[in-house]
Amino acid sequence: MINIDMVHTSIAVRDELSSVLFIALGIAIVYVSSSFPSGTTRAPGAGFFPQLLGIAIVVLASIDIVTRRKFEADSHQQIELADAKTFLTVVGLFAAYIFVIPLIGFIISTAIYLYLIAAYSGVTFKRRVLITIVTPVVLHYLFSEFLSLPLPEIPFLANLLS
Repeated sequence: MINIDMVHTSIAVRDELSSVLFIALGIAIVYVSSSFPSGTTRAPGAGFFPQLLGIAIVVLASIDIVTRRKFEADSHQQIELADAKTFLTVVGLFAAYIFVIPLIGFIISTAIYLYLIAAYSGVTFKRRVLITIVTPVVLHYLFSEFLSLPLPEIPFLANLLS
């Protein structure tokens, strides 16, 4: 356990740091998804919703910082080191997932991401494998076939097949 007074940190500072990390994550999502086709208002492309999500994350995290500074209470609490590690691990895995999608495609990167998150969360091996296989395939079908929104494919494989 870390004593907040010892390290001169407060819950407000931790929350503000979280908001700053979410702003960085939102900017990264917008940046990476800007390479995907945005489409039109009648037929949004693969980049439309990730860009919208990234912008929403930036706006909401910015609002959180502004309102937190305006209404900040002076309360000190103790933060478990494990909580900080958990938060940073999940954010790190998600950031890696976002950056890997264009490199290895949606299905493989989503399967790897879900497997790692499930393993980190303590999900049993059988369930992890089921989640890892079923979820990316269902999502790919939903977006590609049902919504007609193409998802990123493996670049070198797409070049070989075309």
